[in-house]
Amino acid sequence: MPRPYAPGLFALIALLLAACGGAPPTAFVTLGECRSMHPPRPESPLPGCIDTERGIMPVEDVYIAGVVQCELAPLTDAHAALEALAVLARTYLGRYLERRGPDAEVPIGPRFQCWAPPERTRAQDAARHTAGTVLHVDGRLIDANYVSGARKLSIDCQPKPPKAQGYSGYASWDAMRREYLRRRRARIRARFGGVSWTEVVVTRNEGRRGAAVQHTPMAPKRATNRGAFAQYAAVCLAENLGYETADILRYFYGDDIGFSRPLLPVIGEGGVVD
Repeated sequence: MPRPYAPGLFALIALLLAACGGAPPTAFVTLGECRSMHPPRPESPLPGCIDTERGIMPVEDVYIAGVVQCELAPLTDAHAALEALAVLARTYLGRYLERRGPDAEVPIGPRFQCWAPPERTRAQDAARHTAGTVLHVDGRLIDANYVSGARKLSIDCQPKPPKAQGYSGYASWDAMRREYLRRRRARIRARFGGVSWTEVVVTRNEGRRGAAVQHTPMAPKRATNRGAFAQYAAVCLAENLGYETADILRYFYGDDIGFSRPLLPVIGEGGVVD
């Protein structure tokens, strides 16, 4: 049975959005009523509203903006990095609903996608500016895996060695990746400390196409496995190297990924193109 939009959650989001100058979402009783007010965008495979562990949410204004808020908005105000994350959040959700069905309950949390009430305008802008945009290859949504990645990076956004990140037992990322894969094969659930160890699953596929694209061990080796995005590196690419949104996504997933609609450049300080 469809669940109602969580009243306490709605009130909190409404207050936060009002404080940021944004219009609060409408409270809906059922998923069907929500979708009647939020029709799907023609360029997106997603419905206009989804059922989540925290209640029914409009996809763009609340869910995608909330993922950007939780995952990256506290770290940067770089529009390109935030927009790249919004595109990934939407694509990742699309893959989940493709497998489970459009009415499936969407998890909330670190094992799926982190979500928080979208209180920062930059999170709302990232969702709005990329609304409906998803990534595909040969007409299929990519897996859109992403992780934190290494926190300590060189000026050109390459990860500093594991020792510099606090992993003194590993001379290189290749050595650490081998240990990670060994533990997976042995079904050892113990992980390395912190978040920088997730660099072992990150891919840098800039300039690569087709069979040359490196996969990530986060997903089976298949056409839709285009690698994994690193959040800290994405921020570095935007802030240090001036990469635009599409450039960042191609850096991790390859030059031949497709976009469901063209991404327009950001214009003006703090402004976006509608």
